[in-house]
Amino acid sequence: CVRLCFQGLLVNATSWLVAMETLHEQLSGDGDKQEVEILTELLLQQARCQERLGQEAAARDWERWELLQVLRQKDEQLEYEENAASKLRAVLSSCRSSTKHYRG
Repeated sequence: CVRLCFQGLLVNATSWLVAMETLHEQLSGDGDKQEVEILTELLLQQARCQERLGQEAAARDWERWELLQVLRQKDEQLEYEENAASKLRAVLSSCRSSTKHYRG
């Protein structure tokens, strides 16, 4: 899931760059170079921002996945310890019962 999300963000960043190039080609014939440069810079800033946000989202997704793995391990450990405690209680109860029988 993380890889697919990150790939989607890369596709979006690539499409921004293609849009920037297309806009640059369309406007460069009009002769207004300053507007072209401003719009090009804005598109570049947006593409960089989108890429950075995509990387941050991927990092958060990875952290969530790691936390879920830790929770799963803790759940398994807790289940194991609960089963062990239950077995020990059964053994203790059996020992007490045997002790009462022999002291009888």
